[in-house]
Amino acid sequence: MTQAQYEAVMGFNPSEFNATSNGDRPVEDLNWTEALAFCEQLTIRERNAGRIPTDWAYVLPTESQWEYACRAGTTTVYSWGDDINSSHANYSASGVDETGEVGQYGPNPWGFFDMHGNVWEWTADWFAAAYPTDNPTIDPTGPGIGLGSGPAGWFLGQRRGEPAFG
Repeated sequence: MTQAQYEAVMGFNPSEFNATSNGDRPVEDLNWTEALAFCEQLTIRERNAGRIPTDWAYVLPTESQWEYACRAGTTTVYSWGDDINSSHANYSASGVDETGEVGQYGPNPWGFFDMHGNVWEWTADWFAAAYPTDNPTIDPTGPGIGLGSGPAGWFLGQRRGEPAFG
């Protein structure tokens, strides 16, 4: 989500990289609990406005759901191919050292922007180094507990912007 979208729902912008003041950069500096709170507040707002049914809710995707959307039906390491460079994504080795505006790079085949790079994504389930080992092959939900001290859905594959399954 963009900083403008977050601020419209939550009333403030927690992001460090907001120098452009146009709100088009992604939200960063957000913990998992704050991401869930945003989903809850957005659900309430959209239900009250009659834009979603009362039995629908905005939620964080599972790691599997994120992976599916990121891959967009492709079988390569990245949705555009097997190599990464700064013309495809903003990532740690690209040298940018801050977030860029959402949509600055082309979409994946399904029309989703920024699935590789820019910021890491929170997911609903916990991180597991061997994911999806010991999970069902169709929409696994991840482990019930995770590594580290809390939910670690910061997911960007192997820390370079690629999905986990190559």
